Amino acid sequence: MIHKWQNTGSSNKSDPKMNRLVHDVLPHPKFHLEDLAKFNAQCENWHADDADKKSPHLNMFAEVSIGIDLPSGDKDVPSHIFDVPGLLYRRLTSVVITAINDSLATKFQLSPYKLFHESPITGEQEHVFCKIYDSDAFNKEHDKVQRSTKLPPDDLGCKCEKVIAALMFCVDCMGLVYDIQRHITQARKYVAIWVAVAHDSIYKQGLRIGSAAVEHLLKPTSSVPTVNAFIDRLGSNFPLSDMLVVDLMHEFELGIWQALFIHLIQVLSVVAPDGSLVNELDHRYRQIPTFGLSTIRQFANNTSEMKTLAVHNFEDILQCSIPPFKGLLEEPHNTCLMKLLYQTAEWHGYAKLHMHTDSALTHMEALTKEFGQLMHEFHDITCNEFQTFELPEEANA
Repeated sequence: MIHKWQNTGSSNKSDPKMNRLVHDVLPHPKFHLEDLAKFNAQCENWHADDADKKSPHLNMFAEVSIGIDLPSGDKDVPSHIFDVPGLLYRRLTSVVITAINDSLATKFQLSPYKLFHESPITGEQEHVFCKIYDSDAFNKEHDKVQRSTKLPPDDLGCKCEKVIAALMFCVDCMGLVYDIQRHITQARKYVAIWVAVAHDSIYKQGLRIGSAAVEHLLKPTSSVPTVNAFIDRLGSNFPLSDMLVVDLMHEFELGIWQALFIHLIQVLSVVAPDGSLVNELDHRYRQIPTFGLSTIRQFANNTSEMKTLAVHNFEDILQCSIPPFKGLLEEPHNTCLMKLLYQTAEWHGYAKLHMHTDSALTHMEALTKEFGQLMHEFHDITCNEFQTFELPEEANA
């Protein structure tokens, strides 16, 4: 019965979660089946929210009001500030102090090291990258701190060990990541000047965002008239993209690959307006057998509709994409697509490695260039051949 429940409804009930339910929750002495007689998940969530509001952890946060500058769109009417109260934030120093004072702090890896692998065939050694504390950046900053003669101003006789508190910043928003990378990778000063001019044109001169003057400033570099808070506080030369953890889920699996998959469905819909090619694609995905206990699960009957899919589902769709798509398009589009799908899956596989070596990173750099070239080739050969339209699911969203 439990196994049947796992394979119905949501696909988020993974094997580890099921094992925890069976081995940790149900046999627990505090678990009583009769307690679930009047159980309601929504009510329990409300109770949990009320408990969170009373949590002592909120004492670590400060509450502020932020002002958002709203343009008027009229040169004779100045912009005005819209206040948003109740923003909770926590200082980074508070996070570090709490972590160091935690009972688990003795388990932290505060001393860096370098990891090497010796090939049993060639005998050559190469650097292995696995954790933040075996990275070149961590080692470099650690050495810099050890050579520093600075002491705490309130304890000039301090002889405590000097260590690095490594913070990994994750941004759960693809748009912000791309916005930051655009600021960093383009000619910073040139772009920043034009963005600042466009920003003043909108907020001080009252020009509309879509006006010809603003478009003339922003369109050549695909910029937006938004001042990035990090850049504003830390300076345009701060290596912001190096600070952020790579977000493969949003940037690639739910970003590049999902967009490519949707476009391929659009192409198939144009080639066969009766839906026969899309139906054949769904049929082929459905015929793919499972692999392992939960590595590749059985695909739905309507994979092309992408209903209720989690990230791992898009990952599975990519890993198994070549057989379903093979031969659906005529040449030269089929060959071009097969190369692109193979390269997409290979790049994704290398990017998801938990451990990298010098040679693996060198190969991935070359792979990234080749992947980009294949994307351009696919655009020039296939995308320009078909005039695609939004899928019904997109239009109704």
